[in-house]
Amino acid sequence: MQITELKLSVDSLERERDFYFAKLRDIEIVCQCPEIENLPVVEALKKILYATNDDATLVAEAQAIISKQHQQVDEHEDETDNNKVRVKNQKRKIIINADVDVAASVTLSPRQKITDASDVHCSGSPLVTY
Repeated sequence: MQITELKLSVDSLERERDFYFAKLRDIEIVCQCPEIENLPVVEALKKILYATNDDATLVAEAQAIISKQHQQVDEHEDETDNNKVRVKNQKRKIIINADVDVAASVTLSPRQKITDASDVHCSGSPLVTY
């Protein structure tokens, strides 16, 4: 009776072992796909999968690889956000200048525009002496 229970226990443990081995093998195959094999998260997973010892620092090293990538992504996103702000500000300046030009063309007649532009005495130029 005891031998039968031990055999059933061993069979159950072997099935469980085979199940988890198959899962790890599937993960390994996915990690070897050329499209993703160089991603930091995949490199961290391979570091854990291919470790030959049971080092406690292994998980910390894998997490450091992933954290480093997150920092680089965050820095890149910050730079992208700053560029978007600059572009928006430039667009605002262009719009403001266009609005001023439109307002000037509506309120001033062409003759007034030429007269005002050609009136050197009203321009406030330091080159004009009175």
